[in-house]
Amino acid sequence: MDQQQVVALPAAAVHAALGSAEDGLAAPEALSRLRARGPNEIPKLRRRNVALRALAQVTHVMALLLWAAGVLAFVSGMPELGWAIFAVVILNGAFGFWQEHRAERALEALEALVPSRARVVREGHVHEIPVREVVVGDVLVLEEGDRVPADARIVSASLFRLDVSLLTGESLPVDRDATPCEGARPIGEAGCVAPAGATVATGRARAVVFAIGAATELGRIARLATATRRAPSTLEVQVARVVRVVTAIAVAMGAAVFA
Repeated sequence: MDQQQVVALPAAAVHAALGSAEDGLAAPEALSRLRARGPNEIPKLRRRNVALRALAQVTHVMALLLWAAGVLAFVSGMPELGWAIFAVVILNGAFGFWQEHRAERALEALEALVPSRARVVREGHVHEIPVREVVVGDVLVLEEGDRVPADARIVSASLFRLDVSLLTGESLPVDRDATPCEGARPIGEAGCVAPAGATVATGRARAVVFAIGAATELGRIARLATATRRAPSTLEVQVARVVRVVTAIAVAMGAAVFA
């Protein structure tokens, strides 16, 4: 069922819509869903070796052309120009490496927001299980201090407030309850949803999971972060422009001398 449809349902109808019950899922059904949909994990960052990442920043096509230009400057008796070109390549590579490192740290911070354990209701009893084993239809038991392991529709709540600053930028905890949400709105802003990565500030609640892993709002953010390629820096753009101009002049002069 579509997520927007789930949040618009009355609390009493949520269990049936997600194939669950107030007593939670039976163990065989939970295992079947885990095998069918996979573990509750956000996309992992593919990390390259630090040395290889640093080397890539100073061995791309533009950098190689500048290295060659620096060598030619030394051969031509202009060591000052050669050192200046080498300095530009190294500084540009260091800046690019720093940007890539910051992006990796941001993704590591997202991964840290997912707890390692979660309390769920299975066959009428509360069990603590690894977060990766949480499946759609599981009934979460949320209390003060807990971090929400997956996007879940709240079905009962008492003085329940969540810190959702990661998703919405709200600096203060917000009230959440089981009242159906009317109209389409982002999952992080829906008043009847406990989104993955949020922290319970006060109260307690029970919520039925409707999205796990990459399908959660937190997973979507992580997926976008891993899929987005770093845009070239201003320095890289300017260096590329200078290299094109210098190359054009060199080719033109070489053609003129040959003629």
